[in-house]
Amino acid sequence: MARAYSANIRKKVVSYVEAGHTRLRASKVFGIDYTTVCRWCKMYKNIGEDTTVPRQPRQPREHRKIDPEVLRADLKANPNATLKELADRYDCTEGSISRMVNQLRLKRKNHCYKIDPILLKKYTDKYPNITDKKLAEKFDCTEEAVRLARKRHGIVCKNL
Repeated sequence: MARAYSANIRKKVVSYVEAGHTRLRASKVFGIDYTTVCRWCKMYKNIGEDTTVPRQPRQPREHRKIDPEVLRADLKANPNATLKELADRYDCTEGSISRMVNQLRLKRKNHCYKIDPILLKKYTDKYPNITDKKLAEKFDCTEEAVRLARKRHGIVCKNL
């Protein structure tokens, strides 16, 4: 990250512009970006002599509204819930829900769990009598999500 210019250089640039030179010329003479010179001159005009306005301190982050384990359980119980529904339920933004889902490493696609089709095929080939219930436990999702994944990828269990 670039360091801030000193108060001394800011005052020199603003004085140079106030002396009748253009902002473009000041940016070339001092080697400072044109928009920075314009911003300093605008601050000088609005605030006065001191163009070094300290930044406002950042507000501390609020505690999370979303308990990760509650969200994990909620998604397991309702795998087809949309981000908007979850955001309304937890009184937060859809982006917050999305970030939390990613942090929990829960992959969702089309509002349901995304089950790796290669692994699903591997398990159904290796264990031909495996049930959707066992697959749901293996992939940490619902039986309906397993059925949807099998249907989507054309994977047939021999026991069905």
